[in-house]
Amino acid sequence: MADLDRRAIAREIGALADDVATAGAAFARMQARLVALRALFETPPTPEVMSSSLPDTEDVLSPQDTQPLPCVQARSGPDPEADFPAEEVGAKQETVDAPPQQTFEAWTNTPPPSTEGSAPVLPDLPEIELPDLYPWQMEALEAWRRADRVGVVEAVTGAGKTRVGLAALAEALMDGLRVVVMTPTQGLVSQWEAQVRELFPGVRVSTDATRSPGWHVLVDTVQTLAHKNPLWPDERALLVADEAHRYGAPTFAWALRPNFSQRLGLSATFERGDEGDTDVLLPYFNGVCFRLGYERALAEELIAPFRVAQLGVPLSPPERAEYDAVSDGLKRAWRVLAGNLGGDSPSFVEVLMYAQQLNHQHDHPAASSARAFLAAFARRRDVLARVAAKVAALDSLAPAVIASGGTIVFTGTTASATEAAEVLNRAGCESAAVHGELGRDEREERLELLRSGQTRSISAPRILDEGVDIPDADLGIILGASKTRRQMIQRLGRVVRKKSDGRYARLVILYAIETSEDPGVEEVPPHLEEIIANAQAAIHLRLPENIDEALAFLRGTPMWEMPPQEGVGHQPPCVACAES
Repeated sequence: MADLDRRAIAREIGALADDVATAGAAFARMQARLVALRALFETPPTPEVMSSSLPDTEDVLSPQDTQPLPCVQARSGPDPEADFPAEEVGAKQETVDAPPQQTFEAWTNTPPPSTEGSAPVLPDLPEIELPDLYPWQMEALEAWRRADRVGVVEAVTGAGKTRVGLAALAEALMDGLRVVVMTPTQGLVSQWEAQVRELFPGVRVSTDATRSPGWHVLVDTVQTLAHKNPLWPDERALLVADEAHRYGAPTFAWALRPNFSQRLGLSATFERGDEGDTDVLLPYFNGVCFRLGYERALAEELIAPFRVAQLGVPLSPPERAEYDAVSDGLKRAWRVLAGNLGGDSPSFVEVLMYAQQLNHQHDHPAASSARAFLAAFARRRDVLARVAAKVAALDSLAPAVIASGGTIVFTGTTASATEAAEVLNRAGCESAAVHGELGRDEREERLELLRSGQTRSISAPRILDEGVDIPDADLGIILGASKTRRQMIQRLGRVVRKKSDGRYARLVILYAIETSEDPGVEEVPPHLEEIIANAQAAIHLRLPENIDEALAFLRGTPMWEMPPQEGVGHQPPCVACAES
């Protein structure tokens, strides 16, 4: 009897697990539909607009999805542009609970607690003037105006897109609108708050998303704004969405409310490459209204000219054996998952997302392959993070770090960030690691040491990829080639901010030869080609035999004064950069 009870319980557990998975998928589809409807709520669309702006109803909301669902916890899916999207398998992930289930009408019309009536009258506004703008910033602002003040300004990191947001903010205040600035991190909240207070003294600024009517400008994180609607029901306002690409995740999309009649997205890399583009960001922001690329940014001296050095290091025999064994297991699991997905050659991101979906579906026939794929992926990443020759190369590059105005070492893991700091410290270069295991105050203290020059180098995993302002840093060292456009552009952006003394920036990409990091194993990614094409100079060397040439290149020795060596590739600067 006990065995029969256990089998019955097991069957019920399996059925409930399937129900939960189905409910979660349905909830995500309903959420995407809700965001798209919000974007069109203010002005009733024509049938043509409706059909072009919204996903097909049958694809988004099937009949069974219309039944009431319990409130489920929504989690952001894997970032398709992350260098190693599964880098922290089993680690803590940032999540946001979905707001309680409501009808669309209730969500948009329920007033804030303890409030009555219409939108508040703004406190007395001091005299406001538009901030000084570069020509490109004025063009971007005008393009956004022509797009009915709904659109995204995409500009390379370091060129000054925040200034466009501040100008739009000033215009909205002068037009009698309140402004909400949304950021993905608390660090960016602090940066925006400081700039608003400096440029517009007397403007009431809040960093607390309550529904108190006493502020002109609210600056807060998307995590808070997804839960708290800071606007009154009939109020219209401007949303400035910094790092707008981050808000395509289903849980973050709750912050993209229809009350924002004016919407300005700011991003260096707006497109995510997943459903967040089509289901959330494009319907809400109507796409990119202005772009600024490297060529113009360099020609107009908006960012520092930069040099790029790709430095390959060998695996040791034991590392090679371990890497090959892990890669074979990864390929076997890949074939099973890709076969289940079907279609024409699914991309790596598609297979990875599929594996993560199956990871907890123990009854699925491909679940074991999904777990094997994720485990092999994480292990291979760990192998590449521990390559001994990268540590030796970093030690050899210490003279360049010491001579720099500030260096950021980008790593793949917290452990490798700590090791990188230790290596540079032993080489006589003051260095510190910054990572998620440190408290916020301690992270900021270590960054301030770099800003003040007390520390020469900071090493970190992805925590420094976005939203960190270190103006004087002029050397970036990537311990492992960045495989995505967003990550590479963001990392380069950390060091190419224009320098007061006119010096150039340097980006070093350390990779393991004949591995997935090697740009020679597969076709060079377009984003890396774009960066090299716009570099003042670029070079491709193998270490350790060419370390002297690498150091000379980083010191600024002219290319023609460096004799070609075996394993060395010299790449001339592009015409546009040479003429500038």
